[in-house]
Amino acid sequence: MKTWIAILLSCVGCGDDVGSAPDASIDSAPPCAVGFELISGRALQYGMVGGALPYARICVEGRSELCTAAGTIGSYLLCVPADSDYVLRNSAPGYETVLYPIARGTAAPIDVEIGSNAFVASLWTAAGATFPPAPSHIFAAIHDPQGVAIADATVAIAPAKAPVYGDPMQTPAAGLTATSTSGSVYFGDVAVGTYDLTVTSATHPTCAHDGGGFAAPGAAMRVTTAAGATTFAFIRCTP
Repeated sequence: MKTWIAILLSCVGCGDDVGSAPDASIDSAPPCAVGFELISGRALQYGMVGGALPYARICVEGRSELCTAAGTIGSYLLCVPADSDYVLRNSAPGYETVLYPIARGTAAPIDVEIGSNAFVASLWTAAGATFPPAPSHIFAAIHDPQGVAIADATVAIAPAKAPVYGDPMQTPAAGLTATSTSGSVYFGDVAVGTYDLTVTSATHPTCAHDGGGFAAPGAAMRVTTAAGATTFAFIRCTP
């Protein structure tokens, strides 16, 4: 469920304003204000290989002035904080709203995947959860430094909520007790709040948020959820 996250925008104070060149090159973008940096990437449809999601809305969570809309081939440009971690809120009509925690300094392209309501609802229903989230969901993907999913890892969150692990096709399967070869984990219908994720793997015992940031003492990663949204936690584990 992971890929790595254009329309011209005014990088500071952009709000809903976008320019007239849907997929302009990054070289022609106006400069970001001091303390911000420009990122680029594409909005893609989850479940469709290479499927662009035109006009998806991409914002820095909690910063309504830092928003843009993807262009006709799903590409986008956005100014983000240069000196801190941040979260991208990604949405489109008829699609799940997802939050992507991004470590400061993450190199472009930063791609985001968004699943259609119909497709994502089938996954969360299989996980025993509601859709849209009531009030929020967490999806975790566990992988090694090469991006290969890790099987046989267990994942816990605090405050506690029982996980549902995905099968090799990422479909939630209640009978699984650890990750399969998809490395996917579902925590459905969690209260809005802050959660620490702990990963236990005999073969890859050292785990942290992919790219750094979002540190949690004694755990792999700390995430904050939001009402009506799914937070994605991409966790890299090393031997």
